[in-house]
Amino acid sequence: MERELYRSIMERAYAKGLLADRRYIEHPEEPLPAWVVLDIALRLLEQTEPSYATYD
Repeated sequence: MERELYRSIMERAYAKGLLADRRYIEHPEEPLPAWVVLDIALRLLEQTEPSYATYD
């Protein structure tokens, strides 16, 4: 069950563009490198942060 949950989460992250490489979906026994986690966090920030310019 844990493997299916991992796969589901990673598939959703890939579909939303948060995960750039599908190989992490296929190998849940391997830990994610720190740079992959950071990349996901930064992509998520980019998607949720409003992109507006100040009027100054």
